[in-house]
Amino acid sequence: MQPYLSTLRTSLLRNGTFHTPLITPSAKLLPIPSFLLPRLYASKVPRAADGNANTESAAQRQKIVLNDDDLIETFVRGSGPGGQCINKRSNCVDLRHIPTGLRVQCQQTRSLAQNRGIARKLLIGKLDDRFNGTLSKNAVKAKKIAKGKKRQMKRAKEKYGAKPALSTTSEDGMEGQADIVEDEEDPYEEVLLEEVGCIRHNGIEDPVVDKTNLVST
Repeated sequence: MQPYLSTLRTSLLRNGTFHTPLITPSAKLLPIPSFLLPRLYASKVPRAADGNANTESAAQRQKIVLNDDDLIETFVRGSGPGGQCINKRSNCVDLRHIPTGLRVQCQQTRSLAQNRGIARKLLIGKLDDRFNGTLSKNAVKAKKIAKGKKRQMKRAKEKYGAKPALSTTSEDGMEGQADIVEDEEDPYEEVLLEEVGCIRHNGIEDPVVDKTNLVST
């Protein structure tokens, strides 16, 4: 008899008692459902601005944390539309970062508390751009938008075709084309001028003389 490993299966009966039947070698084991198996989750790998996994560049990105001791916060009166809540109250937040000298002002809402929070977010964004450069959130977002626009232009070019290039001709060539157009339009102008009673001679328009009205002398 081949060696085998016996397992125990515990089942709960209706009366509340447990029954542990022994699985014999002749018993057939059913496959385990897939939803009971442990799921394998992909580890979240930091990605660079171009979307590729780049742990080195992501590790070099500094996390910006504001320290209240490094901030000078003042409240001034705002200006512009908004009524008395803007023009007669000190709702405009002036926030300055002492180590770097960066300064932001926020007057987006009438609430002073909301303006203080927005001003800190703006200052964090400026500090992120200064210390992280191309790895900052604004730079990554700008690259993503530029990449999307480039993809959209490529699709439009494939669908509608390239725009016809303008012909770069010299001034002499343009003048020659203009002369040709004028020469083509000259016969039509002559007919119209004859109908209204004028004839062009070397660029000068003269009235048409009606010979039938002349009396022979």
